[in-house]
Amino acid sequence: MTRILNLMPNKMPFKKPTASRFLVVKLLLLTAVSLSPLLSSAQEVSAQRMSPQHVNTQIQISMEKAIGLSLQQHPDLKAFVHDKLAMQAYEQQATVGSIPTIGLTIEDALGTGSHSGIKSAQSTMSIAWVLDNEVVEQKINLAKSKSVRVDIERESKALDIAADTAKLFVTTLILEQRLKLAERSVQQASNVYQQIKKRVEASKTTNVDLLLGKNEVIERELIVEDLTHELDASRYLLFAQWNANEQTAITGDLLQLPSIPTFDELTAKITSNPAFKLFASNARIAQSEISAARVQVKPVWQFNAGVRRYETTDDFGLVAGVSIPFGDENRNSGTIRALNAKITGYEAQAQALEKRLIKQVYTLYQELNHSQHVISTLAKQSIPTLEQAVQEAQKAYQVGSFSFMQWQSIQQKLLNTQENLLAAYLNLHLNNIEIERLTGGTL
Repeated sequence: MTRILNLMPNKMPFKKPTASRFLVVKLLLLTAVSLSPLLSSAQEVSAQRMSPQHVNTQIQISMEKAIGLSLQQHPDLKAFVHDKLAMQAYEQQATVGSIPTIGLTIEDALGTGSHSGIKSAQSTMSIAWVLDNEVVEQKINLAKSKSVRVDIERESKALDIAADTAKLFVTTLILEQRLKLAERSVQQASNVYQQIKKRVEASKTTNVDLLLGKNEVIERELIVEDLTHELDASRYLLFAQWNANEQTAITGDLLQLPSIPTFDELTAKITSNPAFKLFASNARIAQSEISAARVQVKPVWQFNAGVRRYETTDDFGLVAGVSIPFGDENRNSGTIRALNAKITGYEAQAQALEKRLIKQVYTLYQELNHSQHVISTLAKQSIPTLEQAVQEAQKAYQVGSFSFMQWQSIQQKLLNTQENLLAAYLNLHLNNIEIERLTGGTL
């Protein structure tokens, strides 16, 4: 229990994530590669492609700003405001102890003989109170522990929302680049179609190549249409993170890659995940409930004092008393054992979570390194090689030593490789965001 409680700080103020840590170190991998201008400015795509009726291009949203807006406006976080107010009300209510009671007692009245009527009556006015300060103190501690849990739950939800926003932001940037790549491929296919048309008119090739070239334009236009819908959906989901009334241009540089810590550094940060704080908070609540259960079985002394009037002599006298309950102090032993079992369970859950997160982080870490290798290989080797191959294939086609299908196949391979490069960038950023979320990092 000591270990899990030590994960819980004395004060748990909510710290709002402020910046994107996974866009830190700029790695220029695409210098002198045709895809470099494609990736250099996501803002340009967002501003040029989208109609002004749908997107306000005068306002640009960075990832940092998008995360900040999500943490301010996301409806899931607004609910915690009311939860916190409720916990504050419970804390206030916990300070209320037992109230004193006032009693009036009439004896020896309305009887028979000398006790008929009220001439021989004895009337007592008294006040009684209990010493329950320790009980009130335990109630206050329990209410405060539950209030801290709300703060931790909010912190955990905020981290998830920040990660979701970051993932949507990066996905939208990548879709914009994929759309731009697809639009360029349509233009390239149209240019090829015009070249084939001239060759057909010069009787240097057949109409089959012309028809295949036309079909290539049609297929690539369909890809543009598909990506347009995907991008619109992604933008909608992104701006819904903060209930935006209008969509604006987003800006970000996909060439900025994260600096990857060592695996040991990442595993050392795993216990920063809010889930561990939540286990610790639940353990503290259970500990507070144990303390309250122990206090409940302790005798609560009740005192009373008052004034008694004797009707027969017209005299007054003071009365006082004390009541001390007695009984078995082990009455709550079952409850206490159950709560201790809960604390042990939280410890076991925390240990299991730590092992599970280490495995997840290790897998993501390997994928992260693999994505970096893929990016470097595609950008520095594959794409330049394929670009040269496309140029040579075009020359060969123009002199009649290469068929259109062979030329088109190499062009498609270049496009696929460029798509793979974008996918590698997306995987790298998404995996890094997930690592930050699992290790409780600041997005």
